[in-house]
Amino acid sequence: MRKSNFAPGFGSPIAVRLMQRVAFAAFVLFLPSAVQAVDPDFASFCNRYASDAVDQATKNQQMKCGFEGPRWTTNREDHFNWCIGQDGVYAPPTIEGESRIAELQKCAAEANKPVKKLGKRLPGTSTTSTLPQTTPEHPCNVKKDSVVYDKPDGSEIGELAAKTQGVFLLAKQGDNYFNVKWPAGEGWVFSGPGYEDAIECP
Repeated sequence: MRKSNFAPGFGSPIAVRLMQRVAFAAFVLFLPSAVQAVDPDFASFCNRYASDAVDQATKNQQMKCGFEGPRWTTNREDHFNWCIGQDGVYAPPTIEGESRIAELQKCAAEANKPVKKLGKRLPGTSTTSTLPQTTPEHPCNVKKDSVVYDKPDGSEIGELAAKTQGVFLLAKQGDNYFNVKWPAGEGWVFSGPGYEDAIECP
């Protein structure tokens, strides 16, 4: 009979395998239950939820809405872990996300800022040549997605989507800038060289 090269004890192959199994069992035992039995579909849902939550929390800071608390943290891991902790129940994260959207929309309405992702800055004309010309309120036809500014040749505050309904003209700056308002906000839209016919206001 061939003898083993290992003396009985912790160094033997049998003892090593036994310790590995014990260590693995202890590792699984102390894992949070949500991680042990997480549903792949729910994990994917929570992944999207966390990404959306961080985007909404970032908009809260950009728009200076002032919302605080765990709901408005920009820590993605916190949002993901909270979602996973709902044990596969979709309703709480869904309600939480809808609540954030509603609060952002309310903040935007109060500040007259549309809740839209920022677009590319557009070229403009000088704002020092003439004062804005006030005009009677007229309906406008938004033909193209347009970046919205806080003032002529100013800072971007959002985007006005093509075919938006309820857009009205408040004032004009020369022939290139239109001060418009709509149910979700108000701002200046550029419709000059390179962006002709982006918006049509009679």
